[in-house]
Amino acid sequence: MKIQDIEEAAYVLPSIDRERYDDMPGMEGPMMTKSGKVIYYDPKLGAYYDRDSDMYLSYDEFKALDSPKMYKIERDDVEESGILYRAGVKKYGKAGMKAIQSAAGSGASAEEIGAIKDKHKKKKKESIEEALKYNFMVLDQDGRVMGMTTGERDAMQMAKGDNIRGQTGTYVKLRRPMSQTRGDRLIGQLPAHNLGEDKHMSSEMATLRSIVDNKQAEKVHGMMIDMFTASAMVQVYDKVNDENQAKMREMLKTQKGFQRMADFALSKIS
Repeated sequence: MKIQDIEEAAYVLPSIDRERYDDMPGMEGPMMTKSGKVIYYDPKLGAYYDRDSDMYLSYDEFKALDSPKMYKIERDDVEESGILYRAGVKKYGKAGMKAIQSAAGSGASAEEIGAIKDKHKKKKKESIEEALKYNFMVLDQDGRVMGMTTGERDAMQMAKGDNIRGQTGTYVKLRRPMSQTRGDRLIGQLPAHNLGEDKHMSSEMATLRSIVDNKQAEKVHGMMIDMFTASAMVQVYDKVNDENQAKMREMLKTQKGFQRMADFALSKIS
């Protein structure tokens, strides 16, 4: 009796992308085959279903996909398919890819699928551009723009002197978000008076508002200012007219003036 050699092999199958292959009503699965192809099983029809091609498979086709011989052959195709899917998500977003796959599965025409691609490509581009727009403008002591930022924390740090020039200044919240191209052109220029919501905000007032917004104490002129004190000072500042606000900003520039202003504000709140 001739003894045949027996080869044993272990198969490490790729994990299933559950965002791409989610549950399907009335179907069992998703299931990973040895080829790396993900399929579903329809118990009513007693047939396997390929979601990517939107077609049912015969039993022989299923066995071929689950054959050890297909492991290496199909693995490259599956990996390529996964790469294409990830590239599609990067280009159209997850919602866009889901809409495209759904349309393809329902038999949509090439023109209809193309329209879906254009729609989601535009949405993704707009969302990226919106996230990159400037929301704050930092001014030097002469009122010229020395920086633009998307976030308030960065603007506040820059106004405190954390910038290339090492100068302190003020920061302004823009009335409307501004494109980076337009904002960069303003560097070193005197901005239009109507760009910002509060063009006179000093770095000290900016810090006080930050303390109130973040509910966290910060140092001003070496003194630790708590939220209650900051809130009192902001409330008093917001209630007085422009002339008195200008006087308050001057007082806040020195430690002595800041302390006087804090005592005054607390006396009005208590």
